[in-house]
Amino acid sequence: MEYICCNLCGADDSELLFTSPDRMFHKNVMFNVVRCKRCGLIYTNPRPTPEHINDFYPTEEYLPFTNFRNPILRLIKQAMVRHHVQGMRKLTGSKARILEVGCGTGEYLSGLRDWGGWDVVGVELSPHASKIARERFGLDIITGTLFDAALPPKAFDIVLMRYVLEHIHNPRETLIEINKLLRDKGKFICCSPNVDSLEASVLGKYWGGLDIPRHLYHFSPKTLGKLLQSAGLQICRISYSPLPNDWVWSLRYIVEANGSPACLTRTMNAGNILWLALFAPPSTALALIRQSGRIKIIAERSAVT
Repeated sequence: MEYICCNLCGADDSELLFTSPDRMFHKNVMFNVVRCKRCGLIYTNPRPTPEHINDFYPTEEYLPFTNFRNPILRLIKQAMVRHHVQGMRKLTGSKARILEVGCGTGEYLSGLRDWGGWDVVGVELSPHASKIARERFGLDIITGTLFDAALPPKAFDIVLMRYVLEHIHNPRETLIEINKLLRDKGKFICCSPNVDSLEASVLGKYWGGLDIPRHLYHFSPKTLGKLLQSAGLQICRISYSPLPNDWVWSLRYIVEANGSPACLTRTMNAGNILWLALFAPPSTALALIRQSGRIKIIAERSAVT
């Protein structure tokens, strides 16, 4: 474990918000969630070191590494990627080069290649997920961190991080590196849980978007905007996602805390289409009023700081 200062302002001046276990795997291990008194950034502290964080990502159980096996989820993902391709065409031309940092098992990246026609590259820390991306989809995947990849500067028109930045030990350093990789007027697209949402406020320490300790940081649009600006990236647009995944996980954690039988809680996960359908209406309603638990930020390269 390691104790850290605020990644946004550098201060060692935080207040404890609550203590929570790893609700997914190591349920007897407790972690503190704190808020910086200077800038408002919320983060997990202390936290697992970079050398030991993989202990909290069991490769045979962690959903992003296994949900490609579910045929219904595959169809949903394909539909989502096709929709996203249309939106991304407005940001870049048909000859764009795209990098996805934290590409997992490659379903999204392969869709951009197959339906968007773009030249794509992936970076993935997990050897297990990287292998699936290469063997199943024939993708160009670099296993390791973004810094291990040693990619040339100004090589990409778009860099994607979908629900990845909150997992990284030093997000500001990573964003500065992304700035260097973007071409002039290149775009950075970042999806992240929104700790400042009504959804997070209602569900509290049971909110699925926390995913402690895999999520080392818990961003709001304000703190994420400040972090991007400190790395030379200027926000162009913020949108709010109607995805209901975190509602399902939250309900599971609440009923587990109240001693519900395992046969019930096992069905409550983001791979169960029935639970997703149940929570789709409230999640969609919150997205319409900009209060849902997931956001997408599009930022543009300005200047390296």
